[in-house]
Amino acid sequence: MTLISLLINLIQILLLIVVLYHLSLGLFGFRRYHVPSPCEPGKRFAIIIPAHNEERVIGQLINNLQKMNYPKQLYDIFVICDNCTDQTAFIANKAGAHAVQRRDPHKKGKGYALSWMFNRLLVSEPHRWDAFVILDADNLVSSNFLQMMNTYLQNGHRLLQACLDVKNPDDSWITRCYALSYWTTNRIFQLARYNLGWSCVLGGTGICVESGLLKEIGWNATSLTEDLEFTLQCLLSKNIRAIWVHDAKIYDEKPISLLPSMRQRLRWMQGHADCFFRYVVTLVKQGIITRNKSMIDLCMYLIQPFVIVASGILIVVSVLQNMHPFYWSIWGSFPKIIRDLFVIVETSIPLLALLIERIGFYRICSVLYLPFFSLTWIPLAIIGIARHKERNWIHTEHNRVISDEESLQLTGLTQNDDY
Repeated sequence: MTLISLLINLIQILLLIVVLYHLSLGLFGFRRYHVPSPCEPGKRFAIIIPAHNEERVIGQLINNLQKMNYPKQLYDIFVICDNCTDQTAFIANKAGAHAVQRRDPHKKGKGYALSWMFNRLLVSEPHRWDAFVILDADNLVSSNFLQMMNTYLQNGHRLLQACLDVKNPDDSWITRCYALSYWTTNRIFQLARYNLGWSCVLGGTGICVESGLLKEIGWNATSLTEDLEFTLQCLLSKNIRAIWVHDAKIYDEKPISLLPSMRQRLRWMQGHADCFFRYVVTLVKQGIITRNKSMIDLCMYLIQPFVIVASGILIVVSVLQNMHPFYWSIWGSFPKIIRDLFVIVETSIPLLALLIERIGFYRICSVLYLPFFSLTWIPLAIIGIARHKERNWIHTEHNRVISDEESLQLTGLTQNDDY
């Protein structure tokens, strides 16, 4: 029993360190953040949209992109019709995009599709575009999206991530939990790192990569979380950090029901664990040698699946301890006032982030769903770690087309005659 007690207390200590670390850094998300002075449109963009059977949503995205407040002659829209069996290509071409067919039944998934497309464009027209934007087919973007990317690029940044939001936050309690997670982490994780001068983590969509950077390192991120992998590759190979652009928004569709949500999040856990096993040792070594704070911080992020599993172990142990005490708890030995103060701080920081983001009281009340949603991560983390070598891409179906009125409220987009 002494050994069990020691192991449990070690888990408690490690989790306490991780939580205190993230809470401390999260405070920097409440500082005023620097936004570069607006620059005149000048950068030329290629917008790349990987799509697999996205006929229901691709048309609305292309229409959305054509209404951005940026000169139309300075951006091109490409849709990768990746092993499609529906009308995605036809609808994309009709809407005004360049639909490109890709057939490869052996290399499925977004990472492979992007690698194929980047190689194709950089060989055929290597000097035409200054940067590439990566979007998902179910997205919508804010009216200032390309203008903000143009400004940050002209200020010398090479890798950018737009602020992540949810297109359908009020569809179900599942989408509300996704949205609450995004609204809090946008400020206390991503913006906090930007304010500290550290790298944020790319979020799969709303990514902008300078073409010169792609030419230098290529696109070799083909894991189930190609966004996280590319973040690590840029930092390790070129010490290029991903810059958080808080005022450019990307709206992503989220699954409405629990089972599709768990399939999507299992893919995230598998890819996350895969990146941990492949990159964490190099990240630790290089971070210590070069004293690179972003690398050390990303190590703390990479251990997240294991933190979730450890939290699950403590939940089970706590239930058993209440039924029949069998070990001495370090956490329980703290004075009650210290434990209460810790819980208050841990709860108030995310709530403060939600208040600052002005999401509305009725949405904030949905935090009551979060404990159950958080519990569903535990089995996903366990399975994800166990299956981290598997790379079978599971497609998430998208069919949420919102009304023109909803789109306007989200993005602020109208037909801009100036461009």
